[in-house]
Amino acid sequence: MKNYNVGIVTGAFDMLHIGHINLLKKAKKQCNYLVVALHVDPSIERPDKNTPIESVLERQIKLNACRYVYLTVVYETEVALSIIFKYFKIDVRFLGTDAKDGRTITDEGALPIEYIESLPIHTSKLRERIKGI
Repeated sequence: MKNYNVGIVTGAFDMLHIGHINLLKKAKKQCNYLVVALHVDPSIERPDKNTPIESVLERQIKLNACRYVYLTVVYETEVALSIIFKYFKIDVRFLGTDAKDGRTITDEGALPIEYIESLPIHTSKLRERIKGI
């Protein structure tokens, strides 16, 4: 296992759940500082994504309370995410293994990527469970 100085995880982190926590915990084990880039609303640029249920402030407060997270940075567009990568001198980007599904990854190749084994828990599945109640 490599030990980086600054790592980053990106996403909407809507309805923070055990899958998110697992990703953050495993990422933090590989770096001194873990930055979370919090996407305001991924559905704006990617209509196939869900609009978050929780406000960006609610999601940011929960992430900031997580002991694995050093800093949370909010971004709105993929272009802004590219700027975050450069500004914070990120050493590595952590992605869940579910990101290997062939989708486009912002600035792929600009940073080393470490894949973290994903738990089979996703926000979209949580949404389905809640609808079923």
